[in-house]
Amino acid sequence: MNLFRKVSLFFIILAFISKIVLASNYNFESNANGIFEIQSIMLIDEMPAQFNGKVNTSGDVEYNGQKLKSVTSCLYSVIIKKGVAVFRATCRDYFDEENVLYTSLVSEYNFPANGADGVVTVIGGEGMFEDATGEGTNTWNSAGITDPNNSNMGYLKVTTKINIISD
Repeated sequence: MNLFRKVSLFFIILAFISKIVLASNYNFESNANGIFEIQSIMLIDEMPAQFNGKVNTSGDVEYNGQKLKSVTSCLYSVIIKKGVAVFRATCRDYFDEENVLYTSLVSEYNFPANGADGVVTVIGGEGMFEDATGEGTNTWNSAGITDPNNSNMGYLKVTTKINIISD
């Protein structure tokens, strides 16, 4: 019985270490810059504050050793309750007419903030990303609203790392 416990413990530790190694083994890394735009804001009495908008970025991607360019378009919603903001977005990364990656993002942070980390989940794609799945991290940093001509627009930098699994 003692040998069984040792072997079981070994496999549990091995599984844990494998998960850590796989989690940091990203095959998709993106660095992009772009703009965010707040399209609507809702502030009603006791309800949580909410704002919605879009994000458009472009940047460099390395996917399975290939260097690519992408243009990303996201629709987002932020709900703020008791000083905590939850950011949710759905995004499309366009590489060309045939290759598109679909992702969803979720980030939770103390509001206001000029950056946060979040979870990216691959929800599909077209072309080389058809039937893709996977998960990773997303980090965004912003200087806030910085366009003097549009008080609903600002600039941001986004870094995304995903372990994409595709057939």
